[in-house]
Amino acid sequence: MILSNETRTNPKSKISTKEEGQIIRARAFLNRLDTKIQEKDELVKQIRESVYLTKDQTTKMEQNKIRLEKDLDQAQDQQNP
Repeated sequence: MILSNETRTNPKSKISTKEEGQIIRARAFLNRLDTKIQEKDELVKQIRESVYLTKDQTTKMEQNKIRLEKDLDQAQDQQNP
């Protein structure tokens, strides 16, 4: 017994050549989209890494600047008793 909201599938049903072509084109389209998405994901990953590295380098440069300023102040204090 089939209820009204159920669908019945026939495993032996054949698809037409036109439908088969549409399925092949749809799969090819989805594969191209998937490839583009993977490329975009890779670009986003590279950008994030670049931003992280830049941020990390900026932090290190700031730390070096502070250290150099302290060293300079100490050297000036030692020269001027």
